Amino acid sequence: SLAVAPLGLEAELRSLQRLRDAFNASASSSAVGPLWVDSFAEHLRLQAMPPMSRLGVHLEREIAMFLNTSTARVLERAGGIILRDGALAATRLRVLVRSYDAEAMLGVRAAVQA
Repeated sequence: SLAVAPLGLEAELRSLQRLRDAFNASASSSAVGPLWVDSFAEHLRLQAMPPMSRLGVHLEREIAMFLNTSTARVLERAGGIILRDGALAATRLRVLVRSYDAEAMLGVRAAVQA
């Protein structure tokens, strides 16, 4: 049988990646900071684990284990993630927007709403 991750978590991860990609594609965004999901994917690769999309019900457990690594501590100190009681409470994505006029504001808003 195929084990499937909770829809909410998997959808959240895909949404974060889509948001980052939208900012990267936006003409008004000149720099987008790293996303913890990329560090997590690299962690899985280095541990010879399957990619996130194939972890199924183990996704949540693997994220919890990742959050106890030195990489996650660096991400937290850098402001990329916010942990509460050792669990992921929030993701922070830093975006530098140049020429911030009304049109750029609408572009950023559209990227966030996509």
